[in-house]
Amino acid sequence: MQRFLLVFLAVIGGISILLFFGGFVIFLLSVAAWSGNEKGIPNESVLLIEFEQPVVETVPDDPFARLLMDDSLTLRDIVDSIDQARDDDHITALVGRLSGVQLGFAQLQEVRNAVERFRESGKPCIAFAETFGELSPGNTSYYLASAFEKVYIQPSGDLNLTGLYLEFPFVRGTLEKIGIDPEIDKRWEYKNAADMYLQTEMTPAHRESSEHLMNGLFAQITEGIAESRNMTPEEVRGWIDKCPLIASDALDAGFVDGLKYADQVDAELGIRDDAHVVGPTDYVKRAGRPHEGAATLALVHGYGAIQRGESSVGGFGGDPVFGAATVARALREAVDNDRVDAIVFRVNSPGGSYVASDIVRREVVRAKEKHKPIVVSMGDYAASGGYFVSMGADAIVAQPGTLTGSIGVYGGKLDMGGLMDKIGVSYDAVATSQNAGMFSTNKSYSESEWSHIEQFLDRVYEDFTGKAASDRGLPLEELQEVARGRVWTGKDAVELGLVDQLGGLDDAARLALDLADLDPDEGYKFRPFPGPKSTWELIAEKLEERGGTKAMVRAAHTTLQPVLVLADQLGLGAGDDGVLMMPVPAIRGVN
Repeated sequence: MQRFLLVFLAVIGGISILLFFGGFVIFLLSVAAWSGNEKGIPNESVLLIEFEQPVVETVPDDPFARLLMDDSLTLRDIVDSIDQARDDDHITALVGRLSGVQLGFAQLQEVRNAVERFRESGKPCIAFAETFGELSPGNTSYYLASAFEKVYIQPSGDLNLTGLYLEFPFVRGTLEKIGIDPEIDKRWEYKNAADMYLQTEMTPAHRESSEHLMNGLFAQITEGIAESRNMTPEEVRGWIDKCPLIASDALDAGFVDGLKYADQVDAELGIRDDAHVVGPTDYVKRAGRPHEGAATLALVHGYGAIQRGESSVGGFGGDPVFGAATVARALREAVDNDRVDAIVFRVNSPGGSYVASDIVRREVVRAKEKHKPIVVSMGDYAASGGYFVSMGADAIVAQPGTLTGSIGVYGGKLDMGGLMDKIGVSYDAVATSQNAGMFSTNKSYSESEWSHIEQFLDRVYEDFTGKAASDRGLPLEELQEVARGRVWTGKDAVELGLVDQLGGLDDAARLALDLADLDPDEGYKFRPFPGPKSTWELIAEKLEERGGTKAMVRAAHTTLQPVLVLADQLGLGAGDDGVLMMPVPAIRGVN
């Protein structure tokens, strides 16, 4: 009897579990069906974009990256949500909160263009900031805010539209004090990444190119604000020289449309509760993306400093590393996939390793050889190695404020011998060959070793300029005139033939479709390469690669990789990862 009861209870329990899970599945299907109905967006909703958080291009397929960046807002989600909301009857207004925008200059322009397209719908388009800078620059925030139809600032806020300020660190004096000798050379005078170690101030060439960049970016800011606020560029520049302005003065000058707090802005739009507010990431998940169609475009990201090996996260704060092996494999898979009509290669990199850059360029050229159209979309930076990986594409699209070019090279090492001597550390060595010790940081180069460094720099520069001239269809002499390590804005680059047209990711997509003989107006969908994996899949792969207790030691080494990468970026390593590197300038108010 007892056994019968146990069996009976087990059967009843099993049926209950099946009914529960069956009901749960039906519930999920109902939710899915409801979400697909009317897009799951309530009527009279407001698209609210909080720009006061980091915005990334993409999240690398790396466990460390996923932990640090999984909740990050992506540029594509921002732009796509604005474009999708433009024609969505469920969205009645766009609101941007802009007190502390964390976007690069080219990213700003991509978002500004989307905001301007939204304004064509006639829906309210409002920017709100508690302040445009609080004892800090507000150039970035206000430049973006000016694209909105109305701009509101808190009564206690300020308009710190103070203009751009570019500064570079120079450590030559410090190195001399502590006994470190920088044995570094460059090709050529505009390749100022090396000047950090070699100079104590800007050289004439460095100053000339920096002033040209700053004036170009500043003109783009003033012209953009002037057009949006019905002023002349001269009027905007005049007011900038008078900034900072308190909120009431900014109102009188015509830079803002009202002094309001956040709740007053919500009241103006009739926002009653959070149910009628949707963010960009959630919105595109529920409402879809604009331009959706049958064509398939592979989307490959090259984001961060270029190194050999796999993409990952390096440095403190989760800065992505552009791994040549990862990106090359993604391009190769996209080229060989018959379902991919064309490729858009999004590059946002100041450069890095010459060899790694050449690995990626080879796959870009291979796409052309296989007649698979490939278009590069440049982000904030696509310079030096970032330009090297881009130049072989069928076409290049950049924002006016993209920093690109920097066709040049530098290399060498920091001789730590003097420092070691100061602290009482001595070295002795034996060698089997004449140049066996040339990469040691505890001795200076011999005459023979330095000759090899000079030959390396000449070879890399000749290869870079030769391939750039060939890829861009320019006479070598003409290419060399705009090379010599000089950095250009995207606007300059179009005029010089280094870039084909100005625009953002969608412009690159439409150009890729056109090259594939497809109608851009028929729409497209992006397919990321490499395909995304779950965090647990990535961790499992790492654990599968390594068995036994040694795996833990190696995993710990992987965890410490950011520290090693940071040390290398500071010049404390002995690698070649920066020979095609452009220094990321500290432009106050833009970066």
